[in-house]
Amino acid sequence: MRTEKTLAETLIDFALEDKAEHQTVMAQLPAEKMAAIVGRKGKLIVDGEEGGAFIIRMTPYGIYRDKSDRDVRNEIWMTDTTFIDIVIGELEPKTARARGQVLFSGDRSLYDAAEIIDIFEKWVITKLRPVAQKMMKAVGRR
Repeated sequence: MRTEKTLAETLIDFALEDKAEHQTVMAQLPAEKMAAIVGRKGKLIVDGEEGGAFIIRMTPYGIYRDKSDRDVRNEIWMTDTTFIDIVIGELEPKTARARGQVLFSGDRSLYDAAEIIDIFEKWVITKLRPVAQKMMKAVGRR
């Protein structure tokens, strides 16, 4: 049984920690957009040794990990290599999506995909990239 967190688990947990930051970002959203996202759940599947599966739920108080996959609206799949390349800045999320390296499924997946990629890209650039780059340098992988 694995006791050490994968790279994806470490980064996702870090990004989900700061609820005050989530609320600051969410406060900037128009009311209709906020109403549309609150209560939504999605599943991020990062396939591979450094990956994991993450069910993420949007609330008025921030973004949380959820244990139940009931009512998951969309699933987003990528390999751990793609995830790492995106978070360290070697691959843009939109490029990965266009190449089929990031796949979406679920309700309204075509409509939601563009919106989710935009949010994911902002989240990666502002929150994950600086930490991911330091982590990769520390383990001598990039």
